Amino acid sequence: MEKLELIRQNLTPINDALPTLLPQARLRSLSAMNTLGTPRIKYPKLYADNFNATLRAEIADEPIDGWQLTKSTSCLHLRNIGSGLRLRFLKKFKFEGSVPPAGPNLRRREAWVQPAMLDQELSGKKPLSDSEIVLVWTEANGIFHCSAYQPTGTGRFHSSSDG
Repeated sequence: MEKLELIRQNLTPINDALPTLLPQARLRSLSAMNTLGTPRIKYPKLYADNFNATLRAEIADEPIDGWQLTKSTSCLHLRNIGSGLRLRFLKKFKFEGSVPPAGPNLRRREAWVQPAMLDQELSGKKPLSDSEIVLVWTEANGIFHCSAYQPTGTGRFHSSSDG
């Protein structure tokens, strides 16, 4: 089997679950922010963090077939039980490109410079254990758009001196 096909097969249960899970996480996040009196528009990072935490809780309550949440509750990372493929949920970067830069986090920097997946051969009991996909989400008017990427460079954060 080709690596790309195995990745597609691994992501199918994620793709099937998101149309239900994303709106539920949105409603719970907005409800919590309304209770706290913190409008989403004024606190976009709080919303993104709250959304990811709520989505994590949704997945913990209703596990996605073949996927397991990682132990860290400060993020939303999953690992495919059969293949070892890792998946990170991140909010779309609002400046250049869709995938947020790696930043200073060592584990994220390592993941962002992994070899291109299509150039690798399948082997071993967990053939995708050295591979990581980033699922980038964005929302407009209550509609979610998700894209899966393999980051191939560390990128950089936008600064006030950038054009």
